[in-house]
Amino acid sequence: MSIGAPATNPASDLELKLPATVGTARQVLKNSSTAGTLEFADPVFFKAGLTTGSTTVETIVFGNEVFDNGNNYNTSTGKFTCPVAGIYFFSASLMRNAVSGNTQISIRRTRSGADSVRGIALQGNPSGVTEYAMINCTVMESCNASDEFWVRNDTGQVYGGTGGNELYSQFMGVLLA
Repeated sequence: MSIGAPATNPASDLELKLPATVGTARQVLKNSSTAGTLEFADPVFFKAGLTTGSTTVETIVFGNEVFDNGNNYNTSTGKFTCPVAGIYFFSASLMRNAVSGNTQISIRRTRSGADSVRGIALQGNPSGVTEYAMINCTVMESCNASDEFWVRNDTGQVYGGTGGNELYSQFMGVLLA
């Protein structure tokens, strides 16, 4: 199958070739390595929830994987590995514990063994105030294949779920382009 461009300028007509097969649910069309040819591909996305809290400076491991199309999020390390180069969007939304003081989280990237901060979010409670609050951090990055992204608790305390489907704190990402 092919789709022809309108004949407004026949010398510059383009032709796109559709795949000879039918894709599966949730697949998208993308350019292949052959010019003018399209192919089906699986989109890349994940979402994971925090099941235990974090009270120290550490990588936060979101152990409750809600979905992971492509199997790129590791529930043991808390890190997402980019399977292909492209533009990715990551979001971390965490509930801070009901304690006074500041809580700071960051979304971080490892590329070729070097770590870097890509986004920081800070939520403060005045001394003596002990209320739960949400802290959110988002980044959109141009990534290489094999870049790793994770969330770190830089200071303070974050709250994990108490079981079941509660996702008070989450980490998610998607390949945009």
